Amino acid sequence: MTHADDTTETTFRTKMAATEFVALSVARPLLVGTFIGPDGCKALVRMPSGDIRTMRAGDRIGQATVTSITEGRLRLTLRDHDYEITIPGRPS
Repeated sequence: MTHADDTTETTFRTKMAATEFVALSVARPLLVGTFIGPDGCKALVRMPSGDIRTMRAGDRIGQATVTSITEGRLRLTLRDHDYEITIPGRPS
């Protein structure tokens, strides 16, 4: 049987090996997550202001329009150009 006082503290080296550092820009929208519910696909987006917004296809982020949301991806159109935002640190 293991007791709480039988545990050891995690070393700094172990903590660093288990940590993935990802540089995140706070100057642009950041895709936090995507999910599919009974009413369609949605995305959680962190705005440069720090606010978290729930987005759907057709919503606007600044001048850009959200055109589609799929697992881990949000696509936008701005002035006839397509852009894609993915969740940082997640394999493509």
